[in-house]
Amino acid sequence: MPYSVYISCVGEQDPISEKTNAEGSLLTCFRYLTEEKQIKFNAVYLIPTSRKYSPQRHTEDRADECAKKIRQNCPNLQVIIKPLEVQNPSDLKQVYPKMRELLLRILCEIEQKAQNSPIIFHINTSSATPQMKESLPFLVSVGQFKHHEVQLWQVFDPRGGMETIAERVQKAPEYDLLTQERILLRLEQLAKKHLYQEANEWLKSELTVAHLRFAQSLFRILAAHDQWRYAEAFEDWQGVLSYLEVPDFLADWAKEISNWLQSSVSKS
Repeated sequence: MPYSVYISCVGEQDPISEKTNAEGSLLTCFRYLTEEKQIKFNAVYLIPTSRKYSPQRHTEDRADECAKKIRQNCPNLQVIIKPLEVQNPSDLKQVYPKMRELLLRILCEIEQKAQNSPIIFHINTSSATPQMKESLPFLVSVGQFKHHEVQLWQVFDPRGGMETIAERVQKAPEYDLLTQERILLRLEQLAKKHLYQEANEWLKSELTVAHLRFAQSLFRILAAHDQWRYAEAFEDWQGVLSYLEVPDFLADWAKEISNWLQSSVSKS
């Protein structure tokens, strides 16, 4: 069984939003994952702003309230609070390096507890300041959780017309836009030069664990196409699309590959 971990920053709208009088995103996301997705977490890590370093803007009290509510529903679940030690949680220059250090410490703790079991991280990206929220997917995209599966989640405002919890909680983009564009540009450059093995090795270093099989399959198929095995490549590609998840930001590129392979088969 995988060792499942829930990570969330703690914002000023947690556990209950004073603006909407509704449950904040931290608890909404957790409830969705445990009730709708039936995930049994081994540990929960909450990241508030620090009372010591930011006495006027800290959210440690809110983290305590969130932890209490989580324990009410999951009494045996380990809930750990790790304050982010920054004076200004809206200053990215302060937030990013401290968030990186904190997540590294959390990762080391979890790897020791997991005892070689596979680890899955579920990260809520909708709580706390924009700078704190944006740091999480960026650190994932640059390999902070390398070798482990990571699923990012976003929670939408209940005032947006989304009534059910399944509508409000959805998967968040795994990569920031800059990282997406960098990966796509490099893929196009390597594919044009038919450097599929190099592209495969490069993708292994860039994609998270969940998408490595997709990367390996993609360039195996492109290599088969270069060897004039068009029908085999197209059939293999159709199989890949049926049982592997395509990274969201590669979806349009995948459609282009499908049309290109189908065209090659028709012409052969």
